[in-house]
Amino acid sequence: MAFLEIPGLPEKQVSLCAVSSRFPSITEALAGEGIEVLTVPPLSVLPAPVASHADLQLMPLGGNRVLAAEEAAEPSKQLRQKGYEVVINDLPLGDRYPQDISLNFLVVEKMVFGHQKAMSHTLKNIILENRWHFLYSRQGYARCSVCLVSSNSAITSDPTLYGLLTAAGLDVLKLPPGDILLPGYDTGFIGGCCGLIHPRRMAFTGSLEYYHSGMAVARFLERYQVEPVFLRKGKLLDVGGIIPLATVD
Repeated sequence: MAFLEIPGLPEKQVSLCAVSSRFPSITEALAGEGIEVLTVPPLSVLPAPVASHADLQLMPLGGNRVLAAEEAAEPSKQLRQKGYEVVINDLPLGDRYPQDISLNFLVVEKMVFGHQKAMSHTLKNIILENRWHFLYSRQGYARCSVCLVSSNSAITSDPTLYGLLTAAGLDVLKLPPGDILLPGYDTGFIGGCCGLIHPRRMAFTGSLEYYHSGMAVARFLERYQVEPVFLRKGKLLDVGGIIPLATVD
């Protein structure tokens, strides 16, 4: 097992990822791809529809470091058993915005995108220590709003993040919002229904065939030689992301 140097961007085949515990069919499909899944259980402090979303409880920092919510005791325990250094966030999670997004920051190379009001002292210190550049986003759900395709390309439906990422030099596909399932809410986000499981393979929690912008996404992925992998039939489902944690040696 090898740790990811850059969060979200595996250099080889993914061998370990974090996913919500509420979707066993997704876990089984990932296991069928040879990937061990660290399942993230629901937390009562988060809103019920997103209580088990991995992108609200865990934030990979690169290497073997992961920033975790204090409430996420079980995932933190499993990560430590696998050799990760788990840094506990000092800002408690809550069931109202922005208390639910204290770990939903997007890391792209040495840039961090997110809402400043949700930033903990712990994360602020990590950003300073790593000499990362923080970019303020009005969209607080920064990580789940973005599908990171490579270090210089991404997909989003959020206009704020589209502008920030484009200004940072990334090639960004801008999608119209909607058409992603997230029971309890009007719609989910593109970053919450996918994740790289290989540098050239993007796993989706549904089929692009049933997504209103499926063809545009498929063409964009093809431009970067990334193959879509569909873990289930039907519409895309926001499960809180498929978060790659480690690759094969």
